[in-house]
Amino acid sequence: MMNLLYAGLVRIMKSWIFWFGTFMMAFLSFWFCFYEYSPYRQQSADPVYTEEVYFNLLPYIGIFLAVLISMTAGKEVSMGILRNKLIAGHTRSDVYFSHLILGMGITAVLLLIHFITSGICCHIFFLPTRFSVGEQFLCALTVICGSAVYTSLCNLITINIHRLSSVAVLSLLSSMYLMQRSSRIHNALSESRLVAGEYIVMSDRAYYELVINPYYPTGWKRSLLEFLQDLLPTGQLTQIMAGDLSSAWCWPILSVLLAAGFSLAGYLLFRTKNIR
Repeated sequence: MMNLLYAGLVRIMKSWIFWFGTFMMAFLSFWFCFYEYSPYRQQSADPVYTEEVYFNLLPYIGIFLAVLISMTAGKEVSMGILRNKLIAGHTRSDVYFSHLILGMGITAVLLLIHFITSGICCHIFFLPTRFSVGEQFLCALTVICGSAVYTSLCNLITINIHRLSSVAVLSLLSSMYLMQRSSRIHNALSESRLVAGEYIVMSDRAYYELVINPYYPTGWKRSLLEFLQDLLPTGQLTQIMAGDLSSAWCWPILSVLLAAGFSLAGYLLFRTKNIR
């Protein structure tokens, strides 16, 4: 295992894609902070909170990981390096989990760069915060565990598909699907229960009649949507951005369970896969 980790680390450090990705993470972290603190936002009625800077970029972390993991670890599969590892006597469990650990390392580097860059920008711009220290720690833990979900999903795809182009496209589509699905769930849960209906004109006044919104989810459907929003990493980040931490205590737990499920599924597929 240690030899596999060392060899993979050397290849990652030599990859220009990895260094370009880290540079883009630092640049975008600064740019999102600058945008939030621009004169236009300062003149608006809504205050700019530290959480908006810290977590505004992180819904896109899945796209970063999809590109970096598929273009670094995915090359080993397409170039036959993965097969050579098995021929050399390494077990499939060592090969799979060494890839997973390296992917977690890439994730940790990206998050560290983001938090350091955003933290420095927040200190310079003196942005206020709406969360307590404990709540900020819980949000950061949620982000770390949620990023582990993306890493385990990308690793599942990368190590079980031979073609590099297919790996990159499928990883990107999976990350974008999670973002799009979470956005739809959030919009559905944000529907008003009552909406304006027929416009009624009377002799002394005129008003809109309030009617039940047919798109307002109720019962088991609403419970299911709330569970999916708490389960998906992008749904958790959406709630953090909205300042709603009512279910934050369960987010890291759900993310760890989901990451473990993706990792187990990927390992079981890899065990039965015919490596050519």
